[in-house]
Formats: sequence, structure tokens, C-alpha cells
Amino acid sequence: MGSLTLSLFHKDIKNLFRERNFETTVVNPGNGAELDMLVRRQVNDGEGQIQGFEIAYQQFFDFLPGAWSGLGTQFNYTYVSQKDLEDAGTGSAVSVGGDRNAFRNFTNLPLPGLSEDTYNFALMYQLDGIEARLAYNWRSEYLLTRRDANAFAPIYSEDQGYLDASIWYTINDNIRIGLEGSNILGEMTKTRTQFNQEGVTTAKNFSLTDSRYALSLRATF
Repeated sequence: MGSLTLSLFHKDIKNLFRERNFETTVVNPGNGAELDMLVRRQVNDGEGQIQGFEIAYQQFFDFLPGAWSGLGTQFNYTYVSQKDLEDAGTGSAVSVGGDRNAFRNFTNLPLPGLSEDTYNFALMYQLDGIEARLAYNWRSEYLLTRRDANAFAPIYSEDQGYLDASIWYTINDNIRIGLEGSNILGEMTKTRTQFNQEGVTTAKNFSLTDSRYALSLRATF
């Protein structure tokens, strides 16, 4: 028992979220003094396309003899291309109130949250009340935010992959016991800051989500 599928997709996107600077005058209600300043807010501006493909394969080797018949595998790969997402906004950095408040208006940034390459691979086992799964999920670099609250610049997440595992045993119709583990390899999340229009980035921070394990008992009545 198995399957192999290929999917193609194409999406036209309009009214993208963009950040723009707007000149405004703020009036002090106490003394009437006026201050000219820039205010940055989101607008719906521009359009573009997302296209790509997804290939998926799943197979249970139930034709194998004995205990091997419960073995299975699963694979999925997705490619996403962002096209014609040009941003006509200003590409210069405008300082407002000092360097810390510099608004970096970089153009032609990708859409947040979309990796170009994503894949996952899993080994599975289902037989005689045993259900086990070992899965590795990986994605390439992607944009986290177009403008960070502190750096006032785009922040990217570097490529990352996580290994998770679980095994469950059904004791009877009412009781199951299982052991689950996540981020078994202790993968770090690494981010980078873009600091010029050419796309040059520098390391921002590193964070580690500890490996976690859980022993569970489930009962239904």
C-alpha cells in the first residue's frame, strides 16, 4: 500500500502588506508647539505571484514477512518561488530621533514566513498494537519580520531542522501508553539581521528550545 503524488500551484497576490513612512505634524496640547516627524504604518500596496510544486510519497511495506510488514515511510518536499514581488518603496534609511530610531526602508523583501525549500521524512511502524514514528522536518531560511521593533530592520531565521519521535502501545481497547520526544537533536534557532539594500546580513541571536520528553498514559471509558 503506497502513494506518490505531485502537485503544482500558482497564486496571484494583490494588496500586499508594506510599511511606509508618512510625514505628519504633532501638536503639543499644552503649549501648542508643533513638531514635524515621520510615522511608519502598514499599507496595502503592490502585487506578486507565488508558485511552486509539492511532491509526496508514502509507503507501507505490508508485503514484507512477519514483523517487518508494519514498517512504513513518508516523504514530502515543497518548493516555493516568489515572483514579481518588487516593492517600490524608498530604499534609503531615514533617521528619526537618532540612530536607534533609524527606519531602514529596504525594498524587494520576500514575504514573511515562506521558505523556498521545505521537506520532511518519517519512518513509521504500525503492528500488533505498536505505533511508532521518527520524523525529521527541515526548512530553508525565511523572513521572520520586515521590521524588527529594536533593530528597525528585517530579521531572517536561518535554515533549521528538527527530529521528533514517538512510540505508543495499545494495551487494550481502553488504555494506551506512550513515550514522545521533540527536538531530540537540540537544534538551535538562529536569526540574522539585514542591514543594507544589497541583502547583506549579520548574526542577531541564538536560542535553544531544549529537547523534551513526555511519558503519557491515555485511558478512555
